[in-house]
Amino acid sequence: MTTVTLKLESSIFNQPLFRSQVRTLVTKAALGVEAAAKISIQQSPKTGRIYRRRSILKAVGARQAKAFSAMGLRRAKGTSKFIVGAGFHRASAPGEPPATDSSHLANSIVAKPATVDATGIRAEVTVNARYGLMLEQAPNA
Repeated sequence: MTTVTLKLESSIFNQPLFRSQVRTLVTKAALGVEAAAKISIQQSPKTGRIYRRRSILKAVGARQAKAFSAMGLRRAKGTSKFIVGAGFHRASAPGEPPATDSSHLANSIVAKPATVDATGIRAEVTVNARYGLMLEQAPNA
Protein backbone atom coordinates (compact mmCIF):
# COMPACT_ATOMS: atom_id res chain seq x y z
CA MET A 1 0.00 0.00 0.00
CA THR A 2 1.21 3.50 -0.82
CA THR A 3 0.65 6.20 1.79
CA VAL A 4 0.77 9.95 1.31
CA THR A 5 0.86 12.07 4.46
CA LEU A 6 0.06 15.76 4.63
CA LYS A 7 1.15 17.37 7.88
CA LEU A 8 -0.12 20.85 8.68
CA GLU A 9 1.57 22.47 11.67
CA SER A 10 -0.02 25.88 11.73
CA SER A 11 -2.57 27.46 14.04
CA ILE A 12 -4.68 28.20 10.96
CA PHE A 13 -5.31 24.45 10.72
CA ASN A 14 -7.42 24.70 13.87
CA GLN A 15 -9.90 27.06 12.23
CA PRO A 16 -13.07 25.14 11.24
CA LEU A 17 -13.47 26.79 7.81
CA PHE A 18 -9.89 26.03 6.82
CA ARG A 19 -10.14 22.47 8.11
CA SER A 20 -13.37 21.93 6.15
CA GLN A 21 -11.83 23.26 2.93
CA VAL A 22 -8.72 21.10 3.31
CA ARG A 23 -10.91 18.07 4.03
CA THR A 24 -12.82 18.72 0.79
CA LEU A 25 -9.56 19.04 -1.16
CA VAL A 26 -8.13 15.84 0.34
CA THR A 27 -11.36 13.98 -0.56
CA LYS A 28 -11.14 15.28 -4.13
CA ALA A 29 -7.50 14.18 -4.32
CA ALA A 30 -8.43 10.66 -3.15
CA LEU A 31 -11.21 10.50 -5.76
CA GLY A 32 -8.67 11.62 -8.37
CA VAL A 33 -6.29 8.83 -7.37
CA GLU A 34 -9.16 6.32 -7.62
CA ALA A 35 -10.12 7.57 -11.10
CA ALA A 36 -6.52 7.59 -12.34
CA ALA A 37 -5.93 4.03 -11.13
CA LYS A 38 -9.11 2.77 -12.82
CA ILE A 39 -8.29 4.54 -16.08
CA SER A 40 -4.74 3.18 -16.13
CA ILE A 41 -6.01 -0.38 -15.66
CA GLN A 42 -8.88 -0.15 -18.13
CA GLN A 43 -7.50 2.07 -20.89
CA SER A 44 -3.71 1.86 -21.08
CA PRO A 45 -2.40 -0.24 -23.96
CA LYS A 46 -1.08 -3.69 -23.08
CA THR A 47 1.90 -5.26 -24.80
CA GLY A 48 2.33 -8.52 -22.90
CA ARG A 49 1.91 -12.03 -24.19
CA ILE A 50 -1.37 -13.40 -25.53
CA TYR A 51 -2.57 -16.71 -24.17
CA ARG A 52 -5.64 -18.91 -24.37
CA ARG A 53 -7.93 -18.58 -21.36
CA ARG A 54 -10.76 -21.01 -22.01
CA SER A 55 -12.33 -23.19 -24.67
CA ILE A 56 -15.63 -22.42 -26.34
CA LEU A 57 -17.69 -25.60 -26.31
CA LYS A 58 -20.73 -26.59 -28.37
CA ALA A 59 -23.12 -29.46 -27.73
CA VAL A 60 -24.02 -31.26 -30.96
CA GLY A 61 -26.15 -34.14 -32.13
CA ALA A 62 -24.85 -37.32 -33.77
CA ARG A 63 -24.99 -35.93 -37.32
CA GLN A 64 -23.16 -32.72 -36.39
CA ALA A 65 -20.63 -34.70 -34.35
CA LYS A 66 -19.67 -36.64 -37.47
CA ALA A 67 -19.33 -33.42 -39.47
CA PHE A 68 -17.31 -31.73 -36.72
CA SER A 69 -14.98 -34.75 -36.52
CA ALA A 70 -14.53 -34.63 -40.30
CA MET A 71 -13.51 -30.93 -40.00
CA GLY A 72 -10.80 -31.87 -37.48
CA LEU A 73 -12.54 -30.47 -34.41
CA ARG A 74 -12.02 -32.48 -31.23
CA ARG A 75 -14.20 -33.33 -28.28
CA ALA A 76 -13.62 -31.75 -24.90
CA LYS A 77 -12.34 -34.30 -22.40
CA GLY A 78 -15.08 -35.98 -20.41
CA THR A 79 -17.97 -34.45 -22.39
CA SER A 80 -19.84 -34.96 -25.61
CA LYS A 81 -19.22 -31.32 -26.57
CA PHE A 82 -16.82 -30.16 -29.27
CA ILE A 83 -14.23 -27.40 -28.90
CA VAL A 84 -15.24 -24.85 -31.53
CA GLY A 85 -13.08 -21.89 -30.44
CA ALA A 86 -11.15 -20.30 -27.64
CA GLY A 87 -11.11 -17.12 -25.58
CA PHE A 88 -7.84 -15.21 -25.49
CA HIS A 89 -6.33 -12.66 -23.12
CA ARG A 90 -3.44 -10.23 -23.55
CA ALA A 91 -1.49 -9.83 -20.34
CA SER A 92 0.31 -6.67 -19.30
CA ALA A 93 4.07 -6.53 -19.74
CA PRO A 94 6.32 -5.85 -16.73
CA GLY A 95 5.95 -2.23 -15.62
CA GLU A 96 2.51 -1.78 -17.21
CA PRO A 97 -0.72 -1.43 -15.24
CA PRO A 98 -2.49 -4.79 -14.85
CA ALA A 99 -4.43 -5.95 -17.90
CA THR A 100 -8.15 -6.05 -17.27
CA ASP A 101 -10.02 -9.27 -17.91
CA SER A 102 -13.12 -9.19 -15.73
CA SER A 103 -12.91 -5.56 -14.43
CA HIS A 104 -12.95 -6.96 -10.88
CA LEU A 105 -9.68 -5.25 -9.94
CA ALA A 106 -10.70 -1.81 -11.27
CA ASN A 107 -14.15 -2.08 -9.70
CA SER A 108 -12.60 -2.93 -6.33
CA ILE A 109 -10.68 0.37 -6.11
CA VAL A 110 -12.53 2.68 -3.73
CA ALA A 111 -11.74 6.15 -2.36
CA LYS A 112 -13.08 6.90 1.10
CA PRO A 113 -13.97 10.49 2.06
CA ALA A 114 -11.43 12.36 4.17
CA THR A 115 -11.77 12.23 7.93
CA VAL A 116 -10.53 14.72 10.47
CA ASP A 117 -9.06 13.76 13.84
CA ALA A 118 -6.50 15.06 16.30
CA THR A 119 -3.59 13.95 14.10
CA GLY A 120 -4.88 15.62 10.92
CA ILE A 121 -6.89 14.88 7.81
CA ARG A 122 -6.74 11.47 6.21
CA ALA A 123 -8.29 9.92 3.09
CA GLU A 124 -7.80 6.37 1.88
CA VAL A 125 -7.89 4.72 -1.51
CA THR A 126 -8.16 0.96 -1.11
CA VAL A 127 -8.07 -2.02 -3.45
CA ASN A 128 -10.46 -4.67 -2.22
CA ALA A 129 -9.52 -7.40 -4.71
CA ARG A 130 -7.56 -10.10 -2.88
CA TYR A 131 -4.80 -10.04 -5.47
CA GLY A 132 -4.46 -6.22 -5.49
CA LEU A 133 -1.62 -6.05 -2.96
CA MET A 134 0.32 -8.73 -4.84
CA LEU A 135 0.10 -6.66 -8.04
CA GLU A 136 1.20 -3.48 -6.25
CA GLN A 137 4.24 -5.21 -4.77
CA ALA A 138 5.33 -6.72 -8.10
CA PRO A 139 9.11 -6.42 -8.59
CA ASN A 140 8.88 -4.20 -11.70
CA ALA A 141 6.09 -1.96 -10.43
